[in-house]
Amino acid sequence: MARARCDPFDVRAVRLAIERGESERSLYLAYAASAARPYARSTFTVLLKRGEAVEPKAATCAEVLERWCERAAVKPRILSLSPGGGLRVRRGALVAFDGAQVLTYTNAAKPPLAIVLSSAGGFVSIEAVRFCARARIAIVALNRSHGFLSVMTDGGYASAKLIRAQAAANPVTLARAIVAAKIEAMARAGALVAHDRHLGALARAPTLDQVRIVEAQASRVAWPDPPRLKWERGPIPADLAAPWLMRTRLDAKGKRGARHPVNAMLNAAFAVTAGRLAAYLAASGFAPAIGFLHADKRGRWSLAWDAIEPLRPAIEARVFRLIERERFDLSDFVRAPDGLLRLAPGLLAAVLNQCAPPHAALAQCVKWIERLILSAGQHGSGEADQPLRDARAFRLERRNAGLERATLGRLPIGSHGERV
Repeated sequence: MARARCDPFDVRAVRLAIERGESERSLYLAYAASAARPYARSTFTVLLKRGEAVEPKAATCAEVLERWCERAAVKPRILSLSPGGGLRVRRGALVAFDGAQVLTYTNAAKPPLAIVLSSAGGFVSIEAVRFCARARIAIVALNRSHGFLSVMTDGGYASAKLIRAQAAANPVTLARAIVAAKIEAMARAGALVAHDRHLGALARAPTLDQVRIVEAQASRVAWPDPPRLKWERGPIPADLAAPWLMRTRLDAKGKRGARHPVNAMLNAAFAVTAGRLAAYLAASGFAPAIGFLHADKRGRWSLAWDAIEPLRPAIEARVFRLIERERFDLSDFVRAPDGLLRLAPGLLAAVLNQCAPPHAALAQCVKWIERLILSAGQHGSGEADQPLRDARAFRLERRNAGLERATLGRLPIGSHGERV
C-alpha cells in the first residue's frame, strides 16, 4: 500500500481532546505545526468525522537499525549490542553476535574501547569476560532507561596508598578543583559566557553543599541556545517537539531517567563514559565508590561521576553537533510505560561512537584525579589546600578534524578553587 501524501494524526486523541473542551481549530493548528506534510483544514475535519486517519505504522527494529548502520563503522570504537546480543570465545577469538551481525576480535586485532550491553537480555560467557579482562575491554551494562548499571573489567590491583589518600583527602578542596575544571571546560566548549562569575562564587563557597550549588547554577544556565531536533515526518508529540533546556535535566522527574530526546542521548553518552571511567579507576587501584563532589550512596561509584564532570561539556558539544547534522524519527526513541525515553539500538550505537570521548581523554582524566588526590592526601586537613595551588587542570581541547585531545595544562588553583 502506498504511503499517504500527508502525515496522519491520531483521531482518537483529537476526539478525546474535543470532548474535554478544546477547540478543533486549536488542535488542527497544533497538528499542522508539528507535521511535515499536514492535511488541509477541510480535509482534517472530514477525516476526523470519518475516523479514517490513523497513527503512522511503527518501524520495526530491523528498520531502525538499518537507518543508522549505514553511518556506522564495521568495527566501531564502542560496540553496542542490541537486545539478544552477546559475547563468547571461539578458537581463542572474541565473537560478538548481534542479530545477523557477527564480529570477531583476535588477540592481534585492535579491540573496542568498550562493549555496551542492553538491559533487555543477552549472553556473556565466562571465557568472554576473561578475554575482555586481558584485553582491557570494559563491559558496560545499562539499565532499562540507559543509565549506568554495572561494569565488568579486570579490576586492576587495589592500591592501599591510593585508597588511604582518598579517605584522607578533604572533599571540599577536591570538589572545588573538579567544579573549577568543569566550569573552565564549559567556557572552552562555548556553553558559558561569563564563567568568571561562577569561578568567583566557587571561591566564596566554604562548604561542600555550597560548592554543589555553584556547580548546579553553572549547569542551569549553560547552553542557552541549544539546537532543535529535526524530524523526518510527523506528527510529533508535543513533549518531544518542545525545545530542550539544560535546566530540564535538573527536574525531579528527570533525575532517574530522560523524558526528552536530547536528555536520552546525553544520558546514554554519560552512562557509558562513567562506566569506562569506573573501569579505568579500578584498574589504577582506586576505590570507585569513594568520591568527593558526589555524595556517598549505596551502589554509586561516586569517583567515576566526579571524574566525568570535566568531560561533560565536550560530550554535550558532540551530542549537539550530531543533532545539528542529523534528522530523527519517532522510531529512534522508545518510550517506557512510565514515560521515560531510551534510545533505539541503532541510534544508541551512533551516539556512543560519535559522542564518546577517546581513550586518551579518559586516561589523562584519571591521571589528573590521581594527582589531585595524592596532592591533597599528603598533608593534614589544615594544609590540604596548599598542594592544589600547583595542580595541573584537565583540559579537553579541539584538534584536527574536530577531534578532542586531552592535555594536562597548568592551571594554578587557589585555596578556594579560584584561578591564581
